[in-house]
Parts: sequence; structure tokens; C-alpha cells
Amino acid sequence: MSLFRAPIDVTEELEKIRRKFLWGGNEEKNKIHWVSWEKVIASKDLGGLGVGSISALNIALLVKWWWRLKSESSSLWARAIIGLHNLKNKPADYLVKKKIT
Repeated sequence: MSLFRAPIDVTEELEKIRRKFLWGGNEEKNKIHWVSWEKVIASKDLGGLGVGSISALNIALLVKWWWRLKSESSSLWARAIIGLHNLKNKPADYLVKKKIT
């Protein structure tokens, strides 16, 4: 998840698992949701719990790695990542897509 964009279906399924864990319940029976999911994932500065969304985490990690690869491209770890994933021969939008939902 930190080096490549996670598929939307995967992030939605992971969010579903987190909601079930935090709110309780199971496949047959749901419990009452006393707080909206938007409030749970909102930052503490905005009155939320600060859990954050998985898709936002994925985007943040992508940007972090993109920045580090651009600024430290001669370091050993960067050369290893570029070599392992053959990033020199792939377009820049392979790491971060233009449309992020």
C-alpha cells in the first residue's frame, strides 16, 4: 500500500472490516452506530477520533515515497526500489494516478 495505489475495492473492504470492528456486530446482526463514520475518521482538530481513512493513508504514503524517490534518488534504498520495481522504464503516473478518489 505504500509504494503503489491500492485498488478501490481493497480499500473499501478494509474500511468495512474496520467499521465492523469499531462498531461491533457481525454479518447477521448490526449494532446501533452512535457516531457517524465521517466523525470517526475526521481529525481530532475537527472534533473526530483521528482514525483516518485507509485511502487517505495510501495517498499519503504514495506522496511520501514519490518525494523521497525524487529527492534521494541516488541513495541505496531508492536505487533498490527503482531496480526491483523497474520504475525507470515506467511513466511517473504509474506511482500516483492523476484522478484520486
